[in-house]
Amino acid sequence: MDERNFLRERLRWALRAGGALTAFCVAGAALSALFGAPEVVSWPLAAGAAAVGWRGGNQLMQRYEGHR
Repeated sequence: MDERNFLRERLRWALRAGGALTAFCVAGAALSALFGAPEVVSWPLAAGAAAVGWRGGNQLMQRYEGHR
C-alpha cells in the first residue's frame, strides 16, 4: 500500500471514529442530563447515535473523495 492510500484510510477511520464519538457523547449527554432519561434508555439510544455518527463520518469522507 502506498503512502497516499495509507493516509486516506487513516483519515477515513479518524472521521468515522470522530463522528461516532461526538454523536455518542452529545446524545448521551442530551438524554441523561437535559431530559433526565434513565440509563436503560439513554445508553442504547446513544449507541444508535454512535452508529449514525460513524456513517456520517464515512459519508463526509466519500464527499471529500468525490470533489478530488
